Amino acid sequence: LKEWIEYYRLQGATKFYLYNNLSKDNYKKVLRPYIKEGIVQLTEWPHESLDNGYWNHVQVTAYAHGISLARKDHVDWLIVVDADEFIVPVTHETLLDYVRMYNDTDIGMLSFLWMMFGTSNVKKVPKDKLLIETLLWNGGPQLAIGEKSILHTRRADTDGPHYGKCLEGYRSLRIPLDTVQINHYWSRDEKFLYEVKIPRRILWGWPQEQSESFVRQFNSPDYPAVSDPIQRFAPALRKALNLPE
Repeated sequence: LKEWIEYYRLQGATKFYLYNNLSKDNYKKVLRPYIKEGIVQLTEWPHESLDNGYWNHVQVTAYAHGISLARKDHVDWLIVVDADEFIVPVTHETLLDYVRMYNDTDIGMLSFLWMMFGTSNVKKVPKDKLLIETLLWNGGPQLAIGEKSILHTRRADTDGPHYGKCLEGYRSLRIPLDTVQINHYWSRDEKFLYEVKIPRRILWGWPQEQSESFVRQFNSPDYPAVSDPIQRFAPALRKALNLPE
């Protein structure tokens, strides 16, 4: 969680609207200094997901609540992602540098494609390592199927867990992978996969084999062109997290 926050701060994000959905880890300890500084606004969202369809409802209502808060705070661009999704600018120095190009345009929403990452057969990400520099195996460009968005709060609205909708007079733009990609660490490491991800999916009616099949598809070492773009941010991110060089 801290790595995710500091990564987006490197990309130019200044405010985070976070929604806690029944977490049982030490998220409050991690977030406390950010909340104190006013960087994070935390909302408890204690809705149990009984199936994948209801999980979509839980996400959508959280996103709708978040965009309403952002509008009150006069935020222009709002990134709508989960804590396992890292938007990576490929052609620009930071994500903010890229988004600024659309300030004075009719673009209301920028959508980016997922690049699906597996566990890389890593049991647990070491404490002295970043998730982004440890989990490198992925499914390649051919599995870039899902997408997430950055919305302009006065030009677009939320419309499902993966999409937004532009208001009248504005249009959306899908960004090619060679410009911006989303690294979706769907399974994280083996510990998270088997202790959190798979049990949650089983409750939703997914057989364990289905999740394991997904991870096998995402666990190829053959696509360094997918895992490389984010690595240029690793040194600054390690420094932000006080990790040894």
